[in-house]
Amino acid sequence: KNSNVDNPNEIVETMSLFANEAKNRNLKVKWSKNPLYLLIGRGNLERPDIGFLCHVDVAKPFFKPFIRGNKIFGRGAMDMKGPATAALFALVESMHSNVSLALTGDEEIGLPL
Repeated sequence: KNSNVDNPNEIVETMSLFANEAKNRNLKVKWSKNPLYLLIGRGNLERPDIGFLCHVDVAKPFFKPFIRGNKIFGRGAMDMKGPATAALFALVESMHSNVSLALTGDEEIGLPL
């Protein structure tokens, strides 16, 4: 079984944004489709000295998301994508040679590394 995510295509689309940014910044990228996860970094991506673990699931909305003023309202709008982006840029700025970011599509089942 891949995972219990409802919408793997949307998760892959979100992860692709991170993968493209990482490649543009000369970082290594490793995909796994089953189970679905993405590793980004330098050195040994699967056995880093420093690692970040974030989930980027895309939850089905209970209501239609909307923007009011300068705020977005929707299920998951303030979830883990902001901290995942911060972790990516912390990794970019890190001088460490063995550091990675692991993105998973489903925090409920974890990451099988």
